[in-house]
Amino acid sequence: MLDLHHKCDVLQVNSTTFDFTALAEGEMNADGATGSPMVVGPVTRTDGVARITLMLPHGPAAPDAVRFPLPLPLRPEGDCPVPRPT
Repeated sequence: MLDLHHKCDVLQVNSTTFDFTALAEGEMNADGATGSPMVVGPVTRTDGVARITLMLPHGPAAPDAVRFPLPLPLRPEGDCPVPRPT
């Protein structure tokens, strides 16, 4: 799973767009509220930062860096490098 921390309201994963504009400071949406199996657990906003945990598919022999990735820094625009099995 990936924990994403960024001051953004809209996140696009592959061709799916998630809009958290309505998520107020200190608020948490319900687990499964996004309707996507990619988003694991609730989404929260603290200090203006949305905290989103995404499922990162991988096989059983994936290295630790893929199975247990560190939180990823996101850029306001552009791709986010995701750990991949080698």
